[in-house]
Amino acid sequence: MISESSMADVYTDFQGLMRLKTEAGKQTPEAIQETARQFEALFVQTMLKAMRDASPGEGMGESDQTEFYRDMHDQQMALHMVKGRGLGIADMLVSSMGGRQPDAEAVSESAAAVPGMAAVSRPVISTGSVQPLMTESVTGPMVQLNSAVPVQALVNMSAEAGKQILDRDISEANWRPDTPEEFIRDLLPHARKGAAELGVKPGVLIAQAALETGWGQKVISHADGRSSFNLFGIKADAGWSGDKVSVATLEYENGIAEKQRAVFRSYDSLEGAVSGYVDFLRSNPRYQHALEQAADPKAYLSGLKAAGYATDPAYAEKITAIMQQDSFMKDMDKLTLSQVSQL
Repeated sequence: MISESSMADVYTDFQGLMRLKTEAGKQTPEAIQETARQFEALFVQTMLKAMRDASPGEGMGESDQTEFYRDMHDQQMALHMVKGRGLGIADMLVSSMGGRQPDAEAVSESAAAVPGMAAVSRPVISTGSVQPLMTESVTGPMVQLNSAVPVQALVNMSAEAGKQILDRDISEANWRPDTPEEFIRDLLPHARKGAAELGVKPGVLIAQAALETGWGQKVISHADGRSSFNLFGIKADAGWSGDKVSVATLEYENGIAEKQRAVFRSYDSLEGAVSGYVDFLRSNPRYQHALEQAADPKAYLSGLKAAGYATDPAYAEKITAIMQQDSFMKDMDKLTLSQVSQL
């Protein structure tokens, strides 16, 4: 049973969200209600963000720091707004899944309590005169929510909706982030997964990819302009059977940089690039020593360099310098909080 104290009422309460996922598998009424409440909070957060984006901003007093704390405030406000009766969205979701029916008067009062919402509130129509609630998933197919749909499906839908917000600006075929923050934002979900498999910190993979690609501005492209998504400078050796792309590259021999022609691997997506990097290291015995030191970023990077991953003599130091930049650390902290709060 989910008690009030165990609910994720603070947007940084990741343990509360994990408990919610555990309870969701039990199909209890409390779990259904709380999951619907979190889904409603996600909707409110999206609404608040849209309102912020439509405003002219704070003028000269605005900075990355103020934007960071404003986002934290909005995410916490979203959870606060859906406590108690909320906006009625959670009740309608619960009803569509076979739970209790939403109370029309409660929904109306809740909407009126939120500035700007009273004008768009409408009486709740009896569910006997309408079809079961239909909602469109991120990937396209329509999913009908009714008593046959487990609460875990709603949890997954919430996570998928969060992923859609995070990836809204990514055009896979022509991906090219405009800023380091966008680069981190787009790569972070995949870097976290890959880092967990290798035992390193996500920032190590992101900083390495930033060095290899100039923060996404110099990713190797095909002749037709398609991105190769080769974020880690991995060449296509004889054992590579996937897509390839040939370009001029800068290699170091005896400490001297020379231009050479080389063939590199090509991937279909950011996710494919990270998983390809993980598989490449794991399948090559020469990187075993580096992987054994994964918990220490400097030792890990030095191990890669010593094993011949890169010819640049300052390869490890350059990546470490990126990781130690104040802007990098701030963006990593901000985006990690934002993305984990969507889980």
